[in-house]
Amino acid sequence: MSRGYAIARVLGIEIRVDGSWLFILLLLTGNLATAFGGIHSEWGATLRWATALAAALLFFASVLAHELAHSVVARRRGIPVRDITLFFFGGVSNLQEEPESPQAEFWMALWGPATSVVIGLALVALVQLVLGPLSQILTNPMRALSGLGALSTLLLWVGTTNLSLAVFNLIPGFPLDGGRILRSLLWSATGDLSRATRWAATVGQGIAGLMMIGGVSMIFGARIPFFGAGFGNGLWLAFLGWFLNTASERSYR
Repeated sequence: MSRGYAIARVLGIEIRVDGSWLFILLLLTGNLATAFGGIHSEWGATLRWATALAAALLFFASVLAHELAHSVVARRRGIPVRDITLFFFGGVSNLQEEPESPQAEFWMALWGPATSVVIGLALVALVQLVLGPLSQILTNPMRALSGLGALSTLLLWVGTTNLSLAVFNLIPGFPLDGGRILRSLLWSATGDLSRATRWAATVGQGIAGLMMIGGVSMIFGARIPFFGAGFGNGLWLAFLGWFLNTASERSYR
């Protein structure tokens, strides 16, 4: 039985939201309103919160597009897709069967991050017309945001976040997309889906362990490239590691 509440149907696939989705939507909106207020001190409360809410909703629309890409490829491969559920950590496509071949697994996994990259680059390219070279936008997006209006700020944040989403999902930790790509390669090499799943899940748990260790280190003052430092960032990274470890164990079982 599917969890959550049905809110729409897209391309014949039921879209559902878990109760945790509303919590993370409110949390993300609040964090963005604070961040945008710090960057744009001249903005009033209404503009800050409206831009933050729009950014959060567009982010989840991007997550939905990412999952729809997986689901469309799966259905073309003859795999039934019951629904897509948005929840605390993003979204998940509820596939009813395992892929029939390593090639099917590979392409199903790849299309999600590819969709996020296309969305991210398209939005960043729009803002690039105002800011200049793409490298300047990607190296310090928050600094770039300070010289933008509300719409450009919104587009740049959603664009760079989609690129980060693609990079994160390509981490070779099962059941992330990168882990599924790894499983497809191991499956192709060994001809054994069960063994490939076990190995990919083991890699996923190893990466999850490193994330939890890194998160705890950040809480106690360490600075980690890309993730930064601080209690909040460290807690979030450790929580992501815990989630990945749990998902790896459950997916293998």
